[in-house]
Amino acid sequence: MTKAKKGAKAPRGAPSGVDAYLAGVEGPARATFMKLRALVLSAAPRGSTETISYQIPAVRHRVILAWYAAFGDHCSLFPTAEIVRDFRAELTGYTTSKGTIRFPLGKALPANLIKRMVRARSSWLMDARARADQVGVPMVNGCIFQPRSGNWHSPWRKRVWPVMQNV
Repeated sequence: MTKAKKGAKAPRGAPSGVDAYLAGVEGPARATFMKLRALVLSAAPRGSTETISYQIPAVRHRVILAWYAAFGDHCSLFPTAEIVRDFRAELTGYTTSKGTIRFPLGKALPANLIKRMVRARSSWLMDARARADQVGVPMVNGCIFQPRSGNWHSPWRKRVWPVMQNV
């Protein structure tokens, strides 16, 4: 059995809410997490709510805009792979992976960049919903239905239904 890192949340099942998640965050990770949470919420559209998704906090406005979490030596923002790719040039000082940005605990958070990433995700989702409504394509949780294949696909992918690209 391995010990949890100092400041990390205990992995004992899904927290019941964001406050329960926050109760499990200790030490320096808590202060950075609170700042990250405030930045994400301030950039989210009016009427957005916090929820727990994949056992970590997320902000939702009809669909999940971004996830965020605290760990022992960093806090992470999960704005989706496309947003990370679009902002890659501005993220050079941070550790990134496909859909994750890690912010070290001892370094100041890039407030403007975080807000722009959340707004970009929100803007794209609203545009995708408007395009889907215009052509009468069902859209659920940010995904569109392709009647020919009978599959749901994320419009973030390059493999978008051709009608959506022509709108």
